[in-house]
Amino acid sequence: MSDAGVVKTHVSAFELRYIFRYVMELLLEKTGYRVKEIYGDYDRNAFVSESKRMIFVAEKL
Repeated sequence: MSDAGVVKTHVSAFELRYIFRYVMELLLEKTGYRVKEIYGDYDRNAFVSESKRMIFVAEKL
């Protein structure tokens, strides 16, 4: 909110799509990253085939 009490909203549209684990690992590797961890949720539980999320922790080489 601005000092004048005006609220501005910005909306961005973008597409999401599923990507397979090994494809993501390859993309990261090809762009100079090393995968350190892969989690299945935000609580850092292991990624398994039933996981609803795929969270990568990667570092630039």
